[in-house]
Amino acid sequence: MVNLLAIETSGAICSVGLCVDGNRFVRSEHVEKKHNERLLPMLEALREEAGLSRPALLDAIDTVAFGRGPGSFTGVRIAAAAAQAVALTAGANIVRVSSSEALSLAASRQLAGVDGVISAIRSRRDLYYLAAYERTPDGVRRREKDALWESAPSFAAARSDWPLVGERPDWWTGRYAETTAADAEALLDVAVKMVANDEAVAVEAGLPEYFSGDSPWRKSG
Repeated sequence: MVNLLAIETSGAICSVGLCVDGNRFVRSEHVEKKHNERLLPMLEALREEAGLSRPALLDAIDTVAFGRGPGSFTGVRIAAAAAQAVALTAGANIVRVSSSEALSLAASRQLAGVDGVISAIRSRRDLYYLAAYERTPDGVRRREKDALWESAPSFAAARSDWPLVGERPDWWTGRYAETTAADAEALLDVAVKMVANDEAVAVEAGLPEYFSGDSPWRKSG
């Protein structure tokens, strides 16, 4: 049995989850840009809810999962830093979970009668990370990888019956379904499968995912 701590801060939701000895605890808050203020208090509240002392929690955890992106440049790095700090202290491994997969899994559970979803996560201005995930009996499977778009991608036309989930761009004219955001509940489920597939990594490899063509930095002058 895997004992997991999950951290998701890639969007407006700050969400933490804990699965220990088969018991699951999850807390989520809509915090906008205050993840750095709320994350540690939420982790402490999660520990108290689980009825564990700090040493007992660290002793129990063998894996820490975090939303590796795409998402907020700062938010993803907050999750990665927190995951590395906890994993280093606990002697645990790390699982880097795709935030778009967690979003798609959470959304697909709310939608009946769809074969898949197209995830949308805002980058900046009119640029959005879009990916496509097919529904499977035990979750979702990626069909189109995350990439930045400023207009509807060609793969969307071939999947016109798949609703867009997440943040809706102004330029999107296809089907849209308003659902939950990525949270630690979905993150835990994805992470369990990744651990089973031997996808956990050492602490030093627990880094955010960087996407081609996207950076908040701009040359001056």
